[in-house]
Amino acid sequence: MTNDLITTTNTPQGLEQSSPSIMHQAGQAANQAAAHNIFESHRAGKSMYTLARYDSDLAVFGDFLRSIGVPAGDLAHDPAA
Repeated sequence: MTNDLITTTNTPQGLEQSSPSIMHQAGQAANQAAAHNIFESHRAGKSMYTLARYDSDLAVFGDFLRSIGVPAGDLAHDPAA
């Protein structure tokens, strides 16, 4: 007996051709908003000593990235860096 993987795709009828790009853009915007909120929430509950350690570690990592030619912004405070 073999276990073959069968995948099916259900495509809703009546969607216009541009719908996937609109849905993709909406998904990306939702992901960015969620990521930004998670970043702030994570830092909010930490002690000042923990945050200082995070900031120091991320500054050293940013220096390393820049030393090998990878642009790095403020990794401790900018989720897009």
